[in-house]
Amino acid sequence: MQGWYDKNKKERHVTLWDLGETDENFSDDDAEGVRLSVQITIFSESDEVELAREIKKLMKENGFDFEGRNGDDSEPENGIYMKAQRFSKLYETEDTENE
Repeated sequence: MQGWYDKNKKERHVTLWDLGETDENFSDDDAEGVRLSVQITIFSESDEVELAREIKKLMKENGFDFEGRNGDDSEPENGIYMKAQRFSKLYETEDTENE
């Protein structure tokens, strides 16, 4: 699910938030790569530590770098735990000028 917490869903759910992209690895003023960033957030009535570990493992296995976790997610707000993790992945820019 793209977006934020859905108060109409009572069961555990996971959201994906596109945090955008940034140019990286500059050479002669041209970016040689693009870093895409995402946040994956688990909303649940219980603390989903194991699910967060599984998501982190899967993201790293698929080439994403772990950027960090929300440091204040151990106390539920209104009975709902929120566990947010951020990841990014670097893609090299295709050099089409020499083709």
